[in-house]
Amino acid sequence: MAEPGQVLENPRTGERLVFLETSGSTGGELLRFELLFRARGYTAIKHVQPNQEERHEVLEGRLGIEVDGRRQTLGPGESVTFPPGVAHRLFAVDEDLVRVRFEIRPAQRAEYLIEAFFRLASSGRVSRRGYPNPLQLAILARTYREEGHPAFPPFVLQQAASATLAPLGRLLGYRALAPCSGAPAAGPFVGTDSSAGNSNEKVEPWPSWDSTQIRPPIRVTSSLQM
Repeated sequence: MAEPGQVLENPRTGERLVFLETSGSTGGELLRFELLFRARGYTAIKHVQPNQEERHEVLEGRLGIEVDGRRQTLGPGESVTFPPGVAHRLFAVDEDLVRVRFEIRPAQRAEYLIEAFFRLASSGRVSRRGYPNPLQLAILARTYREEGHPAFPPFVLQQAASATLAPLGRLLGYRALAPCSGAPAAGPFVGTDSSAGNSNEKVEPWPSWDSTQIRPPIRVTSSLQM
């Protein structure tokens, strides 16, 4: 479990994450962390947090955001809040790294998913675009479907694909979480996986939503105006 002050680093990309508040320290209410990164991989594709509100506050650099076909660039002191269920993506404005404070409410298991991606990346087990291999990705998608998923293809198809690939991945030793130690694993990652060995679990279809009906506001604020 992540703890406040814990640091995750990706030596390949220079990305660095510091946990400020975690699920354990807030009773599951909030996950807050600062991330020095360049938008790529999962964050750069349109994705959805079904049950969580997500706030991004830019501390240094510039960050591009896109939601419902609208694009905007945020600078230092500006923030944006995405309500649950709203498809959005982040994109790099330039080649410089940007430092952003993220807040996710409620925390759920987001910190475990973040740790898994960092440890996969730090041990060289992701592609140049930041994705794990399909078997590892299927297990992550299956285990953390409540924490987020791509907006496309339809969620039902994503779950069908992960339901097919995840059992094969588990058979080969892949699990949802990377080791807690900083050392890379010799083989596929092995760790706690609440869904391991339960490939016959029932998966309820996710409720659909129509972005033309929801039209949630993108709340952009600037600390300079407060």
